[in-house]
Amino acid sequence: MRIAYVDMIGGASGDMLIGALLDAGLSLDDLKRELALLPVSGFELSTSTVKRGGIEATYLMVDLDEEGKRSRDWNQFESAITESGLPESDKAAAQKVFALLADAESAAHGVTKENTHLHELGTVDTLVDVIGVIVGLRLMGVARLYASPFPLSSGTSRSSHGVMPATAAATAAIYRQTGVPVKAGGQFGPRGEAVTPTGAAVLSTLATFSPVSFTPSSTGHGAGSRDPEDYPNVVALWVGESDPQDLSESVGDSRFETGLWALETNIDDMTPEALAHAQRRLMDAGALDVWLTPTLMK
Repeated sequence: MRIAYVDMIGGASGDMLIGALLDAGLSLDDLKRELALLPVSGFELSTSTVKRGGIEATYLMVDLDEEGKRSRDWNQFESAITESGLPESDKAAAQKVFALLADAESAAHGVTKENTHLHELGTVDTLVDVIGVIVGLRLMGVARLYASPFPLSSGTSRSSHGVMPATAAATAAIYRQTGVPVKAGGQFGPRGEAVTPTGAAVLSTLATFSPVSFTPSSTGHGAGSRDPEDYPNVVALWVGESDPQDLSESVGDSRFETGLWALETNIDDMTPEALAHAQRRLMDAGALDVWLTPTLMK
């Protein structure tokens, strides 16, 4: 089984995670083709190779025009996901990530989801980051994703809200709501914002935070925009193979699971027309096959 492990050396953001995927072997052209299935425009992806400390990494740039910079709300993001040509599994994963982001932003600012002003999160860049990671993992054939604890950075950062603690209120809300592990302290830990709300939501939704053993086949590093002197501002992605038996103790329910499931049920007193309709709906939802077996009972 192919798995991937995220080591948050300097933190994590959507751009950094996609950069790590590209550095580990994901094709940028393949990623662009998948993102073209979204019913949005106004963005262009490009990459460059940079050094952060002593590590060579891929830096992803998401360039936005005026359409891309246009502010969107949660409902518009939801519509873009639903109306896209992406697989249903990708849509479901993205909806979970955005639901977590919406809950965290609401909790952080003490307002309802409908009254949350998204500021930096409102551009198409957020949609590209979330979908890009989900699509990239699928294209890489990753069945399960694992991650190190989130690093709690020190100091402050600046956003449209003004000067804030380095760990943004929405990011902290995600940590509390999901119960993911965090690590604090350390002489050479990150300063400023290390983990963005998008990075926190993506990994909290998709990853398992437990030890894992595997045989690595490729490694990639995604770079952040800042280049501090005393630590490398990168996220590492290790991709490799693991025996499924070694994963039996891990937390399951990964949306990247590649196995098949057979679901069955008994139905009593239902018309043939309704059964045929249910069969068609199940196939539309992604079932590989649906069959009906009549039975005679006492």
